[in-house]
Amino acid sequence: MVSAPAKRRQVEYAKVRGLSERKACALMRTARSSLHYESWMQEKDAPALAAMSIHSAQYPRYG
Repeated sequence: MVSAPAKRRQVEYAKVRGLSERKACALMRTARSSLHYESWMQEKDAPALAAMSIHSAQYPRYG
């Protein structure tokens, strides 16, 4: 199974090689609507990840 970002990269590569977006998506079996999707999970999780890194530095594990 190939991830969605990997499929988007494959479609972009096919477009650079001269295929149209529609044909590249058909070839890679990817929905055209998924090409312009941008994940916002990194921005959403940033405060929690920062707090966890502070706590992990303050209380290191032993053993």
